[in-house]
Amino acid sequence: MNPIHVSADRFSVLPKSQVKTIGIGMFDGVHRGHQDLLDLCDAMITFDPHPRQFFNPSELQLCLTPLSEKQALFRHVIALKFDQYLSRLSPVHFLNFIHHALQPKKIVVGYDFRYGNEKQGDADQLVCWGKESGVEIQVKSPFLEKGRPIKSSWIRDCIQTGDIRLANHLLGRPYCLIGRVESGEKRGRTIGYPTANIQLNPSKFLPKEGVYSGDVIVFGVRYRAAISIGHKPSFNAKSISVEVHIIGFSGDLYGHTLNVELKSFIRDQYTFNSLNELQHQIQQDVAHINSL
Repeated sequence: MNPIHVSADRFSVLPKSQVKTIGIGMFDGVHRGHQDLLDLCDAMITFDPHPRQFFNPSELQLCLTPLSEKQALFRHVIALKFDQYLSRLSPVHFLNFIHHALQPKKIVVGYDFRYGNEKQGDADQLVCWGKESGVEIQVKSPFLEKGRPIKSSWIRDCIQTGDIRLANHLLGRPYCLIGRVESGEKRGRTIGYPTANIQLNPSKFLPKEGVYSGDVIVFGVRYRAAISIGHKPSFNAKSISVEVHIIGFSGDLYGHTLNVELKSFIRDQYTFNSLNELQHQIQQDVAHINSL
């Protein structure tokens, strides 16, 4: 097998090995439709940063699956550095760049894949280019759920409205919040419900504020969890926090990375008049989660 010769400065994540079949796209969510496409591929080609982030640097582009999560979900991720150079390539020059850099035998894309400067390229142009270049092209039809194409935008809408169950169904797995446990204000300990304060990737797309049920695996053991996402109105907090009460676990988790799997929305955030009211509500939340 010939070695790969690529310019490293064009990639955020370099190829691990020679590739034969590549899938190209943002793949935000790596949902069931993406999985159906990627099952045909030995490498995923994605972009870092998100093109919308490049064109609007003042607006943080929130992702269902930041790059690190894509790497955890798929065996071989290659990330093209989306910069001025890549943004200006015409559709043909973009495809020639991919061909020169990776020498794929086959390229698989979704029916709505767009590429090149100002998204001028489409699937029909890709098929024509493939015939001229000797690269097999496969364009996947929409992956449907009850007659509707599964798309990242649909999943975002579900998560934003708290419909985690449907989001998880469309994803084909639980929506996860992954982050390092850092020291918080330790208020939970004072009322008998200690929480792990999770620091997430700032580009992670968060659900609507509220309390959720979920699971957390700690040291190889799966626990149920109550997850609070929001500004903690009872304490007049200004920034959004993600706090996880791991039901039945006690121990020091500072510095550990937790993968929190969201399962369902329980309730909105409330403002409580006293710690006793808050304690009583958390007790009810935990009982409800244990009954699910």
